[in-house]
Amino acid sequence: MRSGASIISKRPRTARTGSGAKTRRRPAGKDSANTASKQGPREFVISDMDDLGQGIDRSGDKPLFVAKTLPGEMGQVTPYRQAKGVAFARLEDSSALSDSAANRTEPACPHFQQCPGCQYLHTDYASEQSYKQQSFQRSLRGLKNHPKPLPEVQWIGADQRLHYRNRIQLHYRHSYLGMLDRVSNQVLPIPNCQLLRPELKPALQDLYARHPEQPAGSEQKKHGHVELYLQTDGQVTETWDQPYAAGGFTQVNAAMHEKLLQQLESSLQKLKQSGFEPDNVLDCFAGDGNLSRIATEVWPQLQRICVDRYPQAHDAPFLSLDLYEDEALSRYLARAPHRKSKLMIVDPPRSGFPRLAQWTDKMQAHYLVYIACDARTMIRDLNALSQHRILELLQFDLFPATHHYESMAVVRLKAGKSA
Repeated sequence: MRSGASIISKRPRTARTGSGAKTRRRPAGKDSANTASKQGPREFVISDMDDLGQGIDRSGDKPLFVAKTLPGEMGQVTPYRQAKGVAFARLEDSSALSDSAANRTEPACPHFQQCPGCQYLHTDYASEQSYKQQSFQRSLRGLKNHPKPLPEVQWIGADQRLHYRNRIQLHYRHSYLGMLDRVSNQVLPIPNCQLLRPELKPALQDLYARHPEQPAGSEQKKHGHVELYLQTDGQVTETWDQPYAAGGFTQVNAAMHEKLLQQLESSLQKLKQSGFEPDNVLDCFAGDGNLSRIATEVWPQLQRICVDRYPQAHDAPFLSLDLYEDEALSRYLARAPHRKSKLMIVDPPRSGFPRLAQWTDKMQAHYLVYIACDARTMIRDLNALSQHRILELLQFDLFPATHHYESMAVVRLKAGKSA
């Protein structure tokens, strides 16, 4: 193992597989490849990409979404599922193409063709960035009642496309360990995943190499998940069947997260230069509070309140609260040191913050910084706001090789307009 990295196993289990093990096949269901194969093959011509990194064929009587393809490509695939007037397929081998796109490249990862984790390793990074920018622009069309024109989106690309993840979560079924491929209903081993940080790879190899250590007479769980996490001190933690990021949430791409923090500081500096002087900041879904910590660097006297669902009691400025509970706002007001916050920063999970408008109104917030890992839920939440203007829009490629990205909106609210 690489010097400086040690493994801390928080819950050792026995569901392991050697790197040469076969994939685990689950019983075929109604959406399985076995059932779908009865539909027969279908010719496709890819016209464009969808938001999930799939090519779209519109030449038939119903749209066909084909994973691992690119615009301009033609070939034949067998759909594995049909639902609500659309069909889904995956290009299992590029040899099935009768015409390849000019921007198709050889994937850098040996698992890419079947692995559901990455969507863009069959093309160059410039093309990937373009597809993601187009995806965000499509999402922005859903904005309603926003003063036009919207600000131009600032794109922040990654310097490193591979070897950036400090965390990986794998599924296991019996003794098979890897990514859950819902197309083939198999658990696909990925011992040579190319997204992991070099320091994390020895722990992954060790995980695959280990033999079962099932105590005599004990019962083995049939399925679950294991997570490897490279901590900032170089240690690797290994947790079994715990919630995602049970040891504390951090972004999986540290270099790109640093770029996001730099852009956040730049945006807050612009607000300060405009004369905005808040006395506190409310940081919702705060995690370790690194976003509001940036705000205190811009306004050194700023007091901050960090709200999230923490597994244990924290000292101020951290307040443990489930922001999705119906009574979350009233509980916050009963416990918080401030009943008003001119500046709010929210960084919710993919489900967004449905009660955002209630919070901004009650807090009489002047400005909002919304950081999203799902642009669609951010758009939904912003549409619920009244009398506001989007000042900045930014898009960050925190997850190269995948269809995911982060976005940020800086918004002036009604109270800020009248201030």
